[in-house]
Amino acid sequence: MIKNALVVGNSEYECMEKLKNPVNDTIDIAYVLSEFGFETTIAENIVIEEMDSVVASFKENIEEADVVLFYFAGHGFQVEGRNYLATIDTASSDIYSLKRTSFELNSILEMFDNCEARTKIIILDACRNNPLVDRFVVKQLLHLLL
Repeated sequence: MIKNALVVGNSEYECMEKLKNPVNDTIDIAYVLSEFGFETTIAENIVIEEMDSVVASFKENIEEADVVLFYFAGHGFQVEGRNYLATIDTASSDIYSLKRTSFELNSILEMFDNCEARTKIIILDACRNNPLVDRFVVKQLLHLLL
């Protein structure tokens, strides 16, 4: 049985609160997965270009897999009904920049939908109390009221 996993942990954010545990959690999760026979790719403290690249490589590796697993630890948020995973360089100047410099979770969902694996697992250990989103919501409400 072929098992592939991509494990991502982001702690050292440039424009958001740094997090203590994601990198440690990825190491622990990767170890446990390897004990269960997963071929595991680990990515830590990555920028958006690295996230795109590591996901593209993962996509190539899962074509023959029976089990695929994606694990993310770090900041996550929702904007306009879509879920995003923050890379360490996620920009915060406006909603457009925030979305452009974050990784959209639907990319993983679509990849899993199109893969032949019998078992598909997504685990999100995402801190969703992102103050950036709250700031954007307040700006949008003020814009509507004024």
